[in-house]
Amino acid sequence: KIWSNSPLDVTNEDDVQCDKTGVIAVNNRYLVAPDGIAFQNEGMFGTSWINTPLGKMFEGDDRNAYTLIVDAENFKGPVAFMLPEYWGDQGKWQDNSGTFHPAEDFGNVGINTGGWAFEFSTIPIVGYQETYGRYMRIPKLEMGINKDTDKTLLMTGFKSWADRDLYNDLESVLNGTSLLDEGTLMPEDGGVQNSCDDIDDSYDLTLAAEGKGWFIGGSLETKKEGDHCVAQIVWDFDSDGVDCVASDKCRFKDVFELAELTIETNSDTGEIEVDFGGMVPMEDIVTEIIPQLKRDFPSDYHSEVDPPKYNRSIGEVCNAPPAADGMFCVQSKEGDWIGYRWYLFSEQPGLQRLNLNNRQKDWLQSRIDRLHLAMEP
Repeated sequence: KIWSNSPLDVTNEDDVQCDKTGVIAVNNRYLVAPDGIAFQNEGMFGTSWINTPLGKMFEGDDRNAYTLIVDAENFKGPVAFMLPEYWGDQGKWQDNSGTFHPAEDFGNVGINTGGWAFEFSTIPIVGYQETYGRYMRIPKLEMGINKDTDKTLLMTGFKSWADRDLYNDLESVLNGTSLLDEGTLMPEDGGVQNSCDDIDDSYDLTLAAEGKGWFIGGSLETKKEGDHCVAQIVWDFDSDGVDCVASDKCRFKDVFELAELTIETNSDTGEIEVDFGGMVPMEDIVTEIIPQLKRDFPSDYHSEVDPPKYNRSIGEVCNAPPAADGMFCVQSKEGDWIGYRWYLFSEQPGLQRLNLNNRQKDWLQSRIDRLHLAMEP
């Protein structure tokens, strides 16, 4: 598939047109999979979307290239940035002359930061209904618990950063006027700590089904602890909806019985009212009694037939010449296979929508070459 802004894009079933690409890879030591980032170990993962000069296409280019920067045990540095042109037609309307409105977008104006978000996205379910009841199974989900607590820390250390914290020094590396000094890039004592002095929110952790949510074992909490804002789960170890074992993990129950719904007519309004009742978590043994609950979860990518063999001699994508012939493959720890190709930075498919000439490509390539040399282990 040709993809533009995955994993931000959930419509990956169609190839993205070459004039709509958005993600530009900048690191040759990090393979960006088209369906998100997975983690082998538990722990905190440093991440930031921040404007960098990696997306400068010419001298004096002051547009915003929001760049994903990560900090983990086995990798630290920039991964990819969003091409400023990508925002040109996102969420805009087009007049009869073909001009998009409004003129302002993420690529040419600043963004006020200060908030954060955490979301469990929509998850698939398997359901089964019989005369004696209705049942539902969700994927197995578990979370580690912070040592000697009843909490799981989700996020902390929210900061906003200025050009002096990263942009200016990184530009000096890219243009060859200075060497890389990691100590000056987003230092611990830099940035502005986001305040949550007036925030102390707590919401029940619920599983929503049939338009109704039920408490399943904890609460989502946002508050100030010490000098930092924290977002965390506070577990209810006595809840029937979660199993917290060995004091280091909490696992959600994954099989539920849905209470029988009732349908009544409101005597005052005449409207029909449906009450879905509730749901009761069940033990895993239910899947042995009701084998229909063992079915595979529905998926947009599931096929009843074997997928065709991948064509390793695939032609050029977006007229971008690869740096090496053929397709390379790597297998993840979970057994999935990912195919990839090698490109020079300036020749990768995502940049071809810009129709750069050779001089412009050489300028871009020289900048990224300096970065790669500076980041060599």
